[in-house]
Amino acid sequence: MYRALVADDEPMILDGIDSLISWEEFGIEIAAKVENGREALSILLEQPIDILITDIRMPVMTGLELLRELRKNGKHTKTIVLSGYDDFHYVKEANLYGIENYLLKPVEEKELEETLLHLIERLESEQRQQRQMQESYRLLRDNILCRWLEGTISREEWEARAEFLELPGSGEAYQICVLKPRSPVSQSVHEHLEEELSGWGFGAPMVFSSLSGDLIWILFRAENEPGRESVKERFRKGSAKLEQMAGTNFLIAVGSPASGWKGVPESCREAERLLDYGLVLPFDSVLSPELIEAQAHPSLKKIDWPRLSECIRKTDASGFEAYCRAFFSEAAAHSDPHEIRFLACEILFFLSRNSDRGPAAFRWEYFREVLRAVDLDALVLGLRECAEIAMRHSAELTENTSPVIGAVLRDMHENYGQELSLKSLAQKYKINAAYLGQLFKNETGELFSAYLCRLRIDKARELLRSTDWKTNKIAEKTGFSNTNYFSNTFKKVTGMYPSEYRAVSAQLSPGAGK
Repeated sequence: MYRALVADDEPMILDGIDSLISWEEFGIEIAAKVENGREALSILLEQPIDILITDIRMPVMTGLELLRELRKNGKHTKTIVLSGYDDFHYVKEANLYGIENYLLKPVEEKELEETLLHLIERLESEQRQQRQMQESYRLLRDNILCRWLEGTISREEWEARAEFLELPGSGEAYQICVLKPRSPVSQSVHEHLEEELSGWGFGAPMVFSSLSGDLIWILFRAENEPGRESVKERFRKGSAKLEQMAGTNFLIAVGSPASGWKGVPESCREAERLLDYGLVLPFDSVLSPELIEAQAHPSLKKIDWPRLSECIRKTDASGFEAYCRAFFSEAAAHSDPHEIRFLACEILFFLSRNSDRGPAAFRWEYFREVLRAVDLDALVLGLRECAEIAMRHSAELTENTSPVIGAVLRDMHENYGQELSLKSLAQKYKINAAYLGQLFKNETGELFSAYLCRLRIDKARELLRSTDWKTNKIAEKTGFSNTNYFSNTFKKVTGMYPSEYRAVSAQLSPGAGK
């Protein structure tokens, strides 16, 4: 609703204006009615008023004097002037102050309605322009902040935009917090967050999304070290309210206080790394380096492979889930996120091998979704879904696979380290390459290239555990001609680079995953 103020010393105007038109139909409420310009000025300077309806001649302060004082104070309230026939010479001066219209007394209903319609159109147009400007400004500011924290902007470009965008000074100390919502949130949540956090005594925090859009960053000044503890405590106490406001809960990480061009982005990286601990700590935890240092990591648990095999054989999805839930809950007490993802990856490859005997393959999407899990519950449920897929596949007879696809699969498993392509296999088995690709997709559930890549990564994983070969040799032995491509693909599938995978697997006994 727009708020209007009426200033007139005639009781007939003040009493009758309420019933002159249906104000609610125009989205307007009469917020106040006063008898002179001074009373009107006091209200206009203290309260949000969108529309001023004022008489020209009033005691104490006239309408013209009121308009002059408003302009002096930087107020440009939309104004409708009321005047009598003998006041007409004042209207010319009133126009200098940008009034919307002047109406002769007695005010006619139709004329007032038409004036209000035009006035509201202007108000709405100005508000749209203001919103667009604010959105553009915010998008530009957030983009620059993101590029700073992600290390993709030069210092020169930063400094060229700093003053206009009111960016933080690189020499000041800042505290960075990173929020990971369990489910996506709208842009409006950022504005609500800024408003809420300002009420927590954080000054004027800057809230913005990472370039990927899956994280919310909060940047505010950190005057001293005790302030950091205050930040963590306030997030702990306020997490329930944030959840209610956003419609989802958050994993919250607090980086170390930092300053300088490089210091703040490094603190951001630290906070992002802490988010991985959502796998081993409650999702509503407020993570900090001190909390993580207190976690003990004596050793990895061993997976009971015979028990999982029995669950697959009996198609016991509930038993599979119960074991995984108990296993990972216990493992979380003494494992870091890399170790948890490693163990999940081992189970995924175990399930992959079980599903290879069926007509539909275990796709890469299953790996990606499970390894992106933000907490143990999501991880376990993802593993159960994969187990159910493996159970369905293992229950189907291999005779449903056509002879040519059966031969192609055997060829791939025997010669994965050599150069393989649909074209070469199509020539070998005397079949059209396009038809072979379609047949392969229909019977295995995934593309030839995706299946071959998964097979090679599985073999590479085994070599990383069973040999001391260097990464380039393992890449070559498993059919990857480019070591960097192999490392990046391995990371994409398993969540770890080959060197990280080998380091974590070394903590397991030699035959634990076989």
